[in-house]
Amino acid sequence: MPSVRTLLAGLALGAAAGAAATYALTAHRGTPTIVRGEVRGVSADSPTADVHAIAFRFDGRTYATPGEGESVPVVTDVPWTDAAGAHHEGDRPACLATGQRVELAVLDVRGQGAWAPNLVVWVHCLT
Repeated sequence: MPSVRTLLAGLALGAAAGAAATYALTAHRGTPTIVRGEVRGVSADSPTADVHAIAFRFDGRTYATPGEGESVPVVTDVPWTDAAGAHHEGDRPACLATGQRVELAVLDVRGQGAWAPNLVVWVHCLT
């Protein structure tokens, strides 16, 4: 029969191996990717309400249709920086409007479900 020490050592080793495997598989999902492009449309309850999603045309991607973009959800009350570099929170980013150039921090949220694979967590107005 194994001793208590042997059992505890085995449990500790198993926990360490599980933690290392989990970190290796998910570490890249916690850091947003910074991307640039143009807002092609906005989904909100009203012209002044929180933005729920945007149609976004990523720089460097090829699109079949000239006005086409990709739907990207936006965090409610997303923090943002205006073109002059001032930080804002609690209000709608002024540049989340059709035709505006922006830089976004996009978080990879892929998983099980029918939601979009990316989520905007920060907006920087370029114009």
